[in-house]
Order: sequence, then C-alpha cells, then structure tokens
Amino acid sequence: MSRSALLAILLGLVAAPAAAQTINLTSDPASAKIYRIEKTGIRTLLGTGAARVKVEKQELNQIVIEAEGYQTLTRRFPHGEKYPKNLKVTLENRLVKVTALPYDAQILLNGKVIGTQAVDVIIPPDAPATVEVKKPGFRTVSKTYRNQDGADEPPLSENFELRDRVVLVTSRPSEAQIAVDGTTQGDRGAADVVVPFDRCVNVRVSLLGYRPKEQAQQPIPLNAQLDLRDRLTNLHTTPANAGIKVDGRQVATGDFALTVPKNQCVEVIVAADGYASQKKQYCNQVNMPDPPTDEHIALPVDEAYSSATLSDQANVNFTIEVSPAKRLDSAWSTISQIVMNKFDVLEVTDKETGYMRTAWQVNYFPNSTVRTRVIIKLGSAKPLKFIAKVASEHADGHANIKDDEAFKEWGWILNSYKDIINELQARLR
Repeated sequence: MSRSALLAILLGLVAAPAAAQTINLTSDPASAKIYRIEKTGIRTLLGTGAARVKVEKQELNQIVIEAEGYQTLTRRFPHGEKYPKNLKVTLENRLVKVTALPYDAQILLNGKVIGTQAVDVIIPPDAPATVEVKKPGFRTVSKTYRNQDGADEPPLSENFELRDRVVLVTSRPSEAQIAVDGTTQGDRGAADVVVPFDRCVNVRVSLLGYRPKEQAQQPIPLNAQLDLRDRLTNLHTTPANAGIKVDGRQVATGDFALTVPKNQCVEVIVAADGYASQKKQYCNQVNMPDPPTDEHIALPVDEAYSSATLSDQANVNFTIEVSPAKRLDSAWSTISQIVMNKFDVLEVTDKETGYMRTAWQVNYFPNSTVRTRVIIKLGSAKPLKFIAKVASEHADGHANIKDDEAFKEWGWILNSYKDIINELQARLR
C-alpha cells in the first residue's frame, strides 16, 4: 500500500466520531414499559420488558421504567461513561393507589398523615406498610401491606370508605355501667360505641339505685352523655298479694320497680285485705335521703278483719218491702227497735218523712279504726217500702271519727251489725 493511501486511512480514523454506546436494557417485572425522555420532554416508548438504549452525546439519556403496582424508576446514562452492554433494572418498591371516603378523611402511613382523598403508598421490600383512614366520629379502618416473599401481593389499588360511626358515650354518675346491645363494655363511665352502617345499636346505662337509661340516637352525634337522674327502688311486699299504689294509681301486686323522678317525691300505698295498709313517701330531691335500692314492706295483720264479715250488703241501698198488713206507725216502730238495739245515738229521726240516720259508731283496733252507721229512708208509701243502708268505713291507725278524709268505704261489716238488713227484711214482711 502506498504511503498516500495509508495516510488517507489514518486521517479518516482520526476525523470519524466515536460510535455511541448501546445498552441492552431488561426489566423486572417483564411487564414494565421502558420510555425515553427527550430534552424537549417528548416521551418515547422503547419497549416492554426489554429495550435498546442508545447513549447519545447531546441528550439527557433519561430512561423511565413503569409497571402497574410498582414505584416508577428513573435512570440517567450520562454520555462518556462506560456501561455494561446488558443491564437489568428491577422495580423493587411496590405501589398501591389508595383512595378514601369521606373526602376529608385523613390517610396515614405507619402512623403519619400523608394526605386525603387519594395517595400513592410506597412499600419497600421487607418493610410492612400500615395504612389507616381516620375521621372524627367514624370507625378507623386500616390494612397492612407487605412486599416480601410468602406474603399476599399488594393490590394495584384500594378504596377505603368510612361507614361505621363511633360515638363517645359518657355517663353520670361516672361509675355507671355502659352496655351496647346487651353486651357490657369494659370501662365504667365512658365507652366508644360503634354504630355499624345502616344499623342501630341500643345503649343502656345502669347503676344500682337508679333507673336505667336507654338510647338509640339518630342522627348519630360525636359525643353523647347519658345522665342517670331518676332513682329506682325495688319494692317487695308481705303478703305477696298486697296491692301497690303509686300516687293513687294501682300499679302492681307484690313486687314493683318504683321510679322516683329527679326533683320529685312519690307516695306509695301498700294494702291487702286482712292487713293494715302502709303509706310511704320516697323523694329524689336535694337535702333529702336517697331512696333505698330495695325495700321490703311487711303489712301488719289488721284485727278488724277478724271481727268482720265480707258482705255484699256493705254500703249498698237495699229495698225492704213491708207487709200490707203493717201500717207506717207499726213498721217505723219495728225499724226503730231494730236499729236502737245496735246503735246508741240517732243523729236524725223523722217518722213523718220516713228518714233515720244513726251517729257513727266507732270501733278501734290495734292498727285500724272502723266506723259504722245505718241510714233508713222511705222508698214509697203505697206499697210501703223502705230503703236501708249499712255504711261501713275503714281507716288506717287510730283515726278521729270526724276525719272523713281518713275513712274509706269498706266491703266488710263488723259482726255486730252484719245481720241488720236481714233482720229488717224478716220482721217487716
């Protein structure tokens, strides 16, 4: 070869630019897409799972590797550096697109707030990521993701929706017990009550000596305080068939859970035939003794009952027909004789009008007082008829005979007077 030819070849080698380096790039996972980003921002897809990357002198040589469920990886290959011919790029960090409702709920990652509505959660290898979604008044929801062998693969996306509500229920007195749908909560005085979506729960606050309070509240508040205000006394009676009246109204027999409203008093009367009734007052007021939680009321035996007979003639008007053979004077004389045989004092007697009324005759017993009188009035002159009534009234304790309010009509007649009506009927016929 001539010198001129050799010189031409050498000059050509010196003048020719160095060839650009090409990298055979592969990705893990193989589904990853490989893009080239130009200086102008143009994004060009080079391949999926594998691509040839040419390292240009005047370019950024910026490569982006993307795959669903993974954190995007960006690599630059500056011109002039030496790169291996074959290069594998592994996407290590997993990515979960997390959305949350309501929109103002906070999203936390491992205890730190990272946003609201929608965030990308990055999960490095072998580092668990716990996502929580919180909002006051709602039950927190959470989930832990793991990026490691043997663990469930994190999802591509996940939506958290807060639906169950939480109400902080407090009670007063603070030692009251809180139960939800019949299940007692662990702490006294306060409990976080979960109200599942589209359901109601029943909250019951109870404490010995108080009337329990129940609530199933809508709309659902953030906080609810349930105050036990009304007192509760469990009444038990002897005899077991004794009637219980509260403020004049018959409410039960034998046993009764008595409610004493806040700032009020109630009157209880316990009564049974054959026994002296008892009257008690229970108050739920400031500066008054608290009502007992349980009370047994034993009625003493009323000896008046053993001296009397249950009768359908007590306090009832009976018509007495007089025999046609008897005249008014004769009939009136018979009536007076029968009545005066039992009663010492007549308050009113008038043969002309046919009216007679005895004074009250009183009988005292250890636990009661009974008063009795007879009233006679003319029913008709032709045929001759009289109307007779034995008035029998009973009072608790030793009552004043003139205290009308203390006495009540009694369905019994003392044995001394039980036969008056029968005797009048028999002797006037």
